[in-house]
Amino acid sequence: MRTKSLRVLLMLVALALLIAGCRPQAPEQPTDLPDDPPATSEEAPADDQPTMVPEDVDDPDVEGEEAEETEDVETEPVDDADDTIEFGELSALESLDSYRMAMNVSWEAGGEADSWDLLVEYVRDPPATRTVLTGDWATEIIQMDGTSYMKMGDTWMSIDNSQVLDMDPTSGIEQPELPADAELSCEKGTTEQNGLQTRYCTYRWERSGADDKMADWLGIPGIEKYEVEVWLSTEYETPVKSIIHWEGHTIDSEEGWFTYTIEQNLTDVNADIVIEAPEGVGASSIPDDIPIADDATELTTMGGMIMYKTAMTLDETVEFFKENMAAEGWSLDSDMAPEMMEFSKDSRKVTLVLGESGDMTDVTLMIEE
Repeated sequence: MRTKSLRVLLMLVALALLIAGCRPQAPEQPTDLPDDPPATSEEAPADDQPTMVPEDVDDPDVEGEEAEETEDVETEPVDDADDTIEFGELSALESLDSYRMAMNVSWEAGGEADSWDLLVEYVRDPPATRTVLTGDWATEIIQMDGTSYMKMGDTWMSIDNSQVLDMDPTSGIEQPELPADAELSCEKGTTEQNGLQTRYCTYRWERSGADDKMADWLGIPGIEKYEVEVWLSTEYETPVKSIIHWEGHTIDSEEGWFTYTIEQNLTDVNADIVIEAPEGVGASSIPDDIPIADDATELTTMGGMIMYKTAMTLDETVEFFKENMAAEGWSLDSDMAPEMMEFSKDSRKVTLVLGESGDMTDVTLMIEE
């Protein structure tokens, strides 16, 4: 049935976005590109290397929250500093009361270039997250109070997923990674980055001869260079800023060249961040005269559509709606099949579609005002 297919499609889209955490993937490498590999100059010392500044997150609701630019702060001597260090996992973010993380992903290949931005806001108490993705797949997701709200285009939808809601504060954030035998090389002293004291560390690899270990580790054939810059918080043991960059030739052409860069900035640590549910979306948007089963689960609303599951049998659900819709002043206009009924009330219409899913009954209500 087409309505049921729509329900399944919507649920799959929502769950895929919520569970996958928007983890960036390497772009598909185009083949037969004419560009020559860019010439590389002798590598400058770490202090003189330019850093890449992320593009602003295109989010009109968040003003003045861009990551602070790198400040030229004189390093403080650290007598017992090591030349190498193992940086902490992103799980350290769980100890923070709140933060914002801005990510910019950009790539270039064969004269074509693209980029997108991701903003993650997190509040620990009460737990809430807000994720804003820009670009061709512009999406906003808010998770709080056992409900996920998702905006695609101009339309908001809500999903009651209190039983499966994952409030992982690191969801969607890219952990800087190194091969098992690699170490970060860190400068002694600290510098200020995004308002926090940090240590600046780097890792750089360039292909030599037939060395394919990086291609095997990343799963990206043709990679020639892999670089990591990371500014590690001395207080929170988590990256405050990181730049991950790799480049190489395309699979089928030594002349074709690609680059891929991910930059992240942690800001507003333990700041007063307010995350609110969108108005008029979710359970509060359901009209008072539309009956909802007491045991409803996976309650989803989008525009004039309401979907949920109930443990009542199909026959029990049919009787539930016939009785309760009539009690709310609705007239049954059509019941050509038990799985589909149409009701009317003044100038409003409701189409009810039911379906069995294991030991549960799927309920879909489409309201025309």
